[in-house]
Amino acid sequence: MTKFNYKHKVTIAGHRGDPKAVPENTIASFRSSVEKGADMLELDVHMTKDGEIIVMHDDKVDRTTNGSGRICEKTLAEMKELSCGEYNGEILRVPTFREFCEFVKPCDVLINVEFKDYFDTHGEEFSDLSMRKTVEIIEEFDLSDRVVMNSFDAHILKKLAEMNGGKYRTHGFYPYSIMRNVESDPTEYLYCACMFDFNADNAKFLKDHGIETWLGAGVVTKEQFETGIGLGAVLFTTNDTAEALRICTELGVR
Repeated sequence: MTKFNYKHKVTIAGHRGDPKAVPENTIASFRSSVEKGADMLELDVHMTKDGEIIVMHDDKVDRTTNGSGRICEKTLAEMKELSCGEYNGEILRVPTFREFCEFVKPCDVLINVEFKDYFDTHGEEFSDLSMRKTVEIIEEFDLSDRVVMNSFDAHILKKLAEMNGGKYRTHGFYPYSIMRNVESDPTEYLYCACMFDFNADNAKFLKDHGIETWLGAGVVTKEQFETGIGLGAVLFTTNDTAEALRICTELGVR
């Protein structure tokens, strides 16, 4: 797999878009993050009952919409009836992954796609079909060179790493005990890992094995950013794009 050609010493990824300002995982939220200067957009994908790939974090719609129930038990039409909230007088709707790709295609940003239909919660057939349909859309829009594929499910990551001659970048989590369905050593196939417990020993392990060190949205203060950078983190995912960029500019890594 090829390495990303980052523009800055530290890359900022909008976590589910720009949820500090706009309801998460909506096109408006992704647009807000891009307009503020994010280098990457992170999003989550699920498959509906009728086989459509949509963008949402939870496997239920309860937290982020005015509806209730599991995504895998709803059709796309039912998902499209839901409201994700309001922004600038507009009712925000659940986007399909294809709609996200249409939005992001002309944008100069990288993409972090998190696969959420897990092997152990949705079954192998459903999980595999969801994964493959998502990859097909990525290929349809010719976005694979800008994408990293992410999951807490190591079963999915291993499959992705083996697809299409190993061309896809895979994103896991470290320590590996955070992940589910770990069947073999993730060190063998990970491009990068989000380090949950960011300390010198964990950072050294990732560096020694050629795995890029990333940090997640729990990093919010200048001191935390500074510590992470000192440990070799090259990317931070954030819920507040503007603040993360402000801090990194102040630290001289933008």
